[in-house]
Amino acid sequence: MHDKKTLIQNITYMAIMAAINVIFSVLAMFLPLASFILMLVLPFTSVIVVLFCKEKYFVIYAVSTVILCLLVTITEAQTTIFYIIPSIISGFVFGWLIKAKIHAAFILIISTTVQLGLTYATLPLIHWIYGVNMIDVFKTLLHLNAHPMVDGIIPTFFYVLALAQTTFSFIIIHAEIKKFGVTINNDEKIFPTLALFGLGTGVLVAVTALFSIVISYLLLLVFVFFSLFALIDVLNTKSRCLIISIGVSLLANLFVFALLYSLLPTPLGLLLLGLFFLPADGFSLYNKYLLKPSKIDRI
Repeated sequence: MHDKKTLIQNITYMAIMAAINVIFSVLAMFLPLASFILMLVLPFTSVIVVLFCKEKYFVIYAVSTVILCLLVTITEAQTTIFYIIPSIISGFVFGWLIKAKIHAAFILIISTTVQLGLTYATLPLIHWIYGVNMIDVFKTLLHLNAHPMVDGIIPTFFYVLALAQTTFSFIIIHAEIKKFGVTINNDEKIFPTLALFGLGTGVLVAVTALFSIVISYLLLLVFVFFSLFALIDVLNTKSRCLIISIGVSLLANLFVFALLYSLLPTPLGLLLLGLFFLPADGFSLYNKYLLKPSKIDRI
């Protein structure tokens, strides 16, 4: 795998990636459960086209892929609309962010959010053309039709799938592009900043819970995402004091969770899971802005 310089090289490479998309589209048409695999794999092909082909040819790849997929799935073209088109666009965003040297954490969260937005943007179009409600399709596949919280679960489920897509692409590409001198920004110095983003998102979780449980649960996932980087930052310090403090905080929050869960309405109770990630953000910021300066002052 290396950069494609000539027009023939670019077109040949993009044709291979388009063919892969077509194969998975056909697979999803005959095996509905394979659609989950499709959602994980498709952005990967678009990302590597962005990274190793000239960007000015990406439109050719995108248009040809959509046309080919529509032709082979003509009886169920909603597969192309719902899976292929959003994955191509989100894959382009993912690849472009890598080229722009944006930090890996923001690449993942931005690409995931774009993917989710595009997925929901295609739902009215599919319903208008084919009379098919893709939300109902997923409810049936997951056996969630009768679940009382299904309307709040489905958007979160889509977001988890979108995050799995981008993470899958990231893992594979991160391993491959190193061989060709392309690097992804993984600077760990930004982790305390991510903890700050985590705390800010945590506040938004509490605020949005007052008027939209769906948005609140989506933000909870974003909060957990940033908080995991904060946890890694604390563990990297190898400070027994900080690590023990996190352990004690988690134990204390277990009792807080048990106490508050029964007091909140059913849809809101699970938002308290954020309590278990909150200490990581706090201790990461404490280590960065309070603990280290105090050490310097003593020296």
